[in-house]
Amino acid sequence: MSKKKFIGKLLEFKYSDKKEVFKGIVLDYNNDWTFLLYNPVDYVADGFLILKNLQSLRFSKNTNDNMNEKILKIKIDSLGIPIDLPLLKIEDILKYISEKYGILEVQTDALSKSYLGKFKKLENNCIILKNLTPKAKWNGNTKLIENKIRIIKFDNDYINSIKLILKIKTNKFNF
Repeated sequence: MSKKKFIGKLLEFKYSDKKEVFKGIVLDYNNDWTFLLYNPVDYVADGFLILKNLQSLRFSKNTNDNMNEKILKIKIDSLGIPIDLPLLKIEDILKYISEKYGILEVQTDALSKSYLGKFKKLENNCIILKNLTPKAKWNGNTKLIENKIRIIKFDNDYINSIKLILKIKTNKFNF
C-alpha cells in the first residue's frame, strides 16, 4: 500500500507466503504497519489487526464488499471505535496496546504459532512478552525477535474471552 487514500476502505490483505487472507477497514497506515478493524465475515467487526508491511504483503479491494464497507464505517462512527493507536516503533505500539487493552496476540514470520500476553519490554532487539495460556494462566515470558513480528491482534472476541476468564478467576467466581 503506498497512499493514505485507502484509509476508511475495506481491503483484503494476503502475505504471498501464506494462505490466510485478512480483511478489514484500514484505520491507519505508515511505511511499516497497516492498522485494520478486522472483518472476518459479513458485517462482523472482531477487534483490530496490525499487519507488518512487507514486500510479500499484497492487498486488493473486492467491489462486492461495498455494503460491508458502509456498515463497518457506520459501526466505527456509531460505536465510537477508538482509532488513536500511534503507529510508531513496534515497542511503542505494543506498549500502548498493553496499557490500553491489557492483552494482545502476536504472530511472527512463521504464522503457525501465536503468542498471547502482555508487553513487558524491548531488550537487545527482542520483544519480551508476559505469557498467557489459552486457559488464562500467566506462564513465564516469551522472547521474540523484534523484526520477525508480522501481525499484532487485540480487542477481539478471543482475547476478550480470555480477559473475562482472568477476571472471573481473580474474583473467584465459578462458571
